[in-house]
Amino acid sequence: MESFWVHENFTGSALWIHSSRCPRCHAEHVSNVIHGTKWHGPFEDRDDAVELATRVQRRSVMTGPHSCPICKP
Repeated sequence: MESFWVHENFTGSALWIHSSRCPRCHAEHVSNVIHGTKWHGPFEDRDDAVELATRVQRRSVMTGPHSCPICKP
């Protein structure tokens, strides 16, 4: 079953939504705060991923969340 993940990149100030079928999605990947990344999920519904990404928004974050251009969730 497809799930959705939100990738938060602190250094690039971006939030990206990925499908679990995406080659860029590291489902169950351990977040690495030292390297400036955090994965949120899994979410069964894309809307839940979007809601979380919207709540996580910080002033420095690019307008978004953005959908991955590869998996187009």
